[in-house]
Amino acid sequence: MITRGDVVSSVAVGAAVDLAWFGFSVPAKTPTDIVERLNNAIQAVLHSEEAKSGMENLAVEIDAISMNDLARQVASETERWKAIVQATGFTPMD
Repeated sequence: MITRGDVVSSVAVGAAVDLAWFGFSVPAKTPTDIVERLNNAIQAVLHSEEAKSGMENLAVEIDAISMNDLARQVASETERWKAIVQATGFTPMD
């Protein structure tokens, strides 16, 4: 029997990770107090039992990280995918 992992391994996609993440963003000049209020409200929901159980029913694991950690994640993923795209020689078409 061939599993999904066997197929991925056989095509040498060693850097592939089956991961999706979501974040919230606001316009750059949003006042700090509003950003903090939004962040606190979102964090409260993500840490609630209702959200955890609802997402568990969808086989989704909540990892409610801080705003700074999200910024680092976005920067890291941007660099990672930039290198992958450049390695492929991909160029956008008009």
